[in-house]
Amino acid sequence: RLQGSSDFSVLTPKGEAQAEITREMLQDKRFDVCFRSPLARASRTAEVIWGSRSEEMVDVSDLREIDLYSFQGLLKEEGKKKHGESYAAWKTDHVNFEIDGHFPVRELWKRGADCWDTILEADGSDVLVVAHNAINQSMVANALGLGPEYFRRLVQSNCGLTTLVFRQSSTDENAAFVVLEQLNQTRAAPLAGNADMTKSRAVLICSSGSQGAELDDIAAGVSKALKDERVESVRFDDCTSSRVLAQNVADRLNLSEGPRASVAVMAELATPGSTVL
Repeated sequence: RLQGSSDFSVLTPKGEAQAEITREMLQDKRFDVCFRSPLARASRTAEVIWGSRSEEMVDVSDLREIDLYSFQGLLKEEGKKKHGESYAAWKTDHVNFEIDGHFPVRELWKRGADCWDTILEADGSDVLVVAHNAINQSMVANALGLGPEYFRRLVQSNCGLTTLVFRQSSTDENAAFVVLEQLNQTRAAPLAGNADMTKSRAVLICSSGSQGAELDDIAAGVSKALKDERVESVRFDDCTSSRVLAQNVADRLNLSEGPRASVAVMAELATPGSTVL
């Protein structure tokens, strides 16, 4: 069934159990406030996760799920029959998907930006947000500077944890940046091969095919962003621009002479033009 921002469903026993797992994952975390969607299923999820905390929970209408207008409440087959072209656009061209004179995904992205205005203006530095798949996608994407074309690319599982950290630049007091620390994390280890957490961080960079001075500028920017990080090795695919960028960054970070430094071809990378630090 196409729920959208309708409020006819409630949290199921499975949902209650998932929320309880998330509560346990966050039990040692301190939050100043919880912002939640007013829809019943999210409101109850927030109650379970918030547990016995005494801090305030605030309902924010903009945190509701995506508005699907005439689609809401319909079974998928009903949506196909009643709104054939619109339903097809919903599945294949979501940015331009229109129904009842509205563009739901574009509106969702605007609403995600508005949510950040509300949250970042509030008192307190540690905030928990409990909402829904689509609006969470919009908020994460807005924070990372990604447009509505990224809808369905940052899917949020039920009760998965995503953590964004807003930091002031150490070199420019007027600049700030966003760190994506967790994306859709559950209790299970995201990578079975890293269950022992021997590697704690990987930085992914997509090279642009730039050359010469432009590539040097990119390498300089990457190196500046990583200057306070401990980087032990650089891996890259067999694309020439990736190799040159990786070597340039490694040189700037003085990795080439370090005893643990390495710059090696990583042929198994699926997408040419990808660099892993």
